[in-house]
Amino acid sequence: MHRTVTAFAATLALTGMALAHANTKDPTVKAWMANMKAIVDETKTIGQMVRNQAAFDADAANASLSRIAGYSADIPVLFSEKADDPTSEARDLIWSDWPAFEKEAAKLTDLTGNRAVASPDELRLALTEIGATCKSCHGTYRE
Repeated sequence: MHRTVTAFAATLALTGMALAHANTKDPTVKAWMANMKAIVDETKTIGQMVRNQAAFDADAANASLSRIAGYSADIPVLFSEKADDPTSEARDLIWSDWPAFEKEAAKLTDLTGNRAVASPDELRLALTEIGATCKSCHGTYRE
């Protein structure tokens, strides 16, 4: 249960981040944020199933995991160009230690890319792992 709450808290933090950056002007930073919001949206779908706010649907859950894998695979592409916007929370460490950032970003893709869940318990574990992966990357690379 604690892990589910932690994953949900990470989802809420990402949601707050998206709402806080409504005044972003730089198109590259906007693209970063749109990608992260798409991941949040898929995580919300999964979270609703985990919290029994929506019926468990293995096909829908696996589709969300697949989309998260696609969005996360785009992270290195989107962040390949450094951009500056007052609303950005991206740390310079992303570009000063690019190989480490790519490796960290790949963890979410690897976690969700070939994963298939068949039960609510498997989905709960996946959400917990997604939350931990997001928290790890953001703890290092986001201000």
